[in-house]
Amino acid sequence: MREIPAAFDRVSGLVRHPTWMLLRADHAALVLSFCGTVFVDENARGVPETMLESRLDDRLYLLNERESGSFPRPAAAYLAEWTKNGWLRKYYPPVPSAITPPHPDLRWRGGRTAQPAVRAPGPEHLASPRTPPIPR
Repeated sequence: MREIPAAFDRVSGLVRHPTWMLLRADHAALVLSFCGTVFVDENARGVPETMLESRLDDRLYLLNERESGSFPRPAAAYLAEWTKNGWLRKYYPPVPSAITPPHPDLRWRGGRTAQPAVRAPGPEHLASPRTPPIPR
C-alpha cells in the first residue's frame, strides 16, 4: 500500500483555516467588500464597534434595497459571526480614566498579523499650556 503524500495532508488541513472558511462563506462578498472598504481603502485600524455596526447596517440596507431579503440578519449578528470565525478581532483599548467605560473596537484580520491601533489623543491633550487640564 502506498502512503499519502504529506502535501495532501497539509492542503487538507487548510480546510479549517479561517481564510479558507471565509472564501467558502455564504456572505464572503459582503465580508470582503465591507472590510476592504473600511479597513483597507479608508486605512482605518481600530474602529469602535458601534460605528462599524452602523456602517454595516447602512450597507445591508442598500444591498437589501437592491435585492430584497438577501441579508436578513441585523448588522450586529454579522459582526458577531465574523468575530467568532476569526475574520475580525475584538479588543478593548486602554481606558484613559476610570470614568470612561471601555468600548470594544473591531479590526479586520485580513490575513495579516495584527498591528497596534493608532489612536487619537483624548480630550486631555486639547488643553493649551495656559489653561488648566481637563479634570478626569
